[in-house]
Amino acid sequence: MAYVLEAVIATAEVLRGLPGDPVIVRLGQGLSLVPVTRDYAASVADPEAPELAPFLEFPRGFEEVLARCSLAGPIAYVEVELFGGDGPSTAQVWEAGAVGIGSPSSGFPDGCCPDHTPAFAQHR
Repeated sequence: MAYVLEAVIATAEVLRGLPGDPVIVRLGQGLSLVPVTRDYAASVADPEAPELAPFLEFPRGFEEVLARCSLAGPIAYVEVELFGGDGPSTAQVWEAGAVGIGSPSSGFPDGCCPDHTPAFAQHR
């Protein structure tokens, strides 16, 4: 069985700054999630923008949108695709209009901080 997640995670207030009509799902502990479905990705993508490595499904040009939203608080894009327990997982966090932490810019192995807490959890 496969597990696939493509989503944006932040507080609901920050996620309300996303364009279009995103579906905001409350996760608890003050965080919410917007699934980046094919339809939503198509509505926010700029086909002329370059791809954002190492992501596989990141909508082209969406990093500018997330950078703007991050002026209101940290916002993360996450991708996970597991099949039989194996597969890639990638995340990046924007904060104050710029990339804060995550793949490939965190400098931490596996996107974790030195105490092995997920990097995003330390920036909430």
